[in-house]
Amino acid sequence: MRILLLIFIIFFNLKSYAEPVRYVYEGYVRGNDFLQYNNNEKSKYIMGVADGLLSSEVYLNKDSAADALSNIVKLRECLRTTIDNNNQLVAIVEKYLSNNPEEWSLSMNIIFFESMKDVCKLVI
Repeated sequence: MRILLLIFIIFFNLKSYAEPVRYVYEGYVRGNDFLQYNNNEKSKYIMGVADGLLSSEVYLNKDSAADALSNIVKLRECLRTTIDNNNQLVAIVEKYLSNNPEEWSLSMNIIFFESMKDVCKLVI
């Protein structure tokens, strides 16, 4: 019996190490692109990544994992099908800021979410 238990434990541990990493959606920028940026661009990109991670709670604060993932899936599809390029994305955010000056003091990660809510049909 101990041998079966030992085999089960070893198999279970080997299987857990072999499991693939969860799928992460492809982003806009690859490592090769980032390396071509000047220091100012790199700094701004990294700040954006940090803001995005800090705002992840906005996307994930739902009752179930399926609900949480739905906003991320909607954002991903919207960025792939509705938004043609980064210039258009910037224009959407700038338009939102122009129309909502009372929100200028908010963090940009929240402003980004708010600006994309109607365009991408995101739900809080």
